[in-house]
Amino acid sequence: MSHMSRERGARITAVLILVLDQILKFLLYNKNLIKEESAIIKWLLYIVPASHNPGIAFGFFRNHGNLFIIPASIAVLFIFFIYLQTSTQKTLFRWGLLLILAGAISNLIDRIIYGSVIDYLLLNKFPYSFNIADSSILTGVGLIIIKLMKDSKIQKEKNI
Repeated sequence: MSHMSRERGARITAVLILVLDQILKFLLYNKNLIKEESAIIKWLLYIVPASHNPGIAFGFFRNHGNLFIIPASIAVLFIFFIYLQTSTQKTLFRWGLLLILAGAISNLIDRIIYGSVIDYLLLNKFPYSFNIADSSILTGVGLIIIKLMKDSKIQKEKNI
């Protein structure tokens, strides 16, 4: 597969994540489609009634919701700038950046529209709800860490 087709796939995936997350948030929050917890994957993943998270990850800084619009906007622009500056040869790194961007933009849209992030998923035994955008951000960070570790290993092998 060429770099351009992988890049196109990454961009399409990022857009689909953003759109799906926003559609689910709209339906679950505005249309109140889910009234009680329901298993997606029994004993592991549940869809729950939409809830507001005015803070950041896991509800930290709950009383400062609107304060996060400006830093989140700056972070999105910064990540987009890094993406534009990164070689298309670094496919895994660029995938990670696009996944982070998709999630960050979706959660930023929530902050602008609802004044907080809308969460609707819950892992068994995990006390905090989250959304697809959060999962996208975490997956993107994971891909970047894998790429950096891989590059570090290659660099160490060159130095031996």
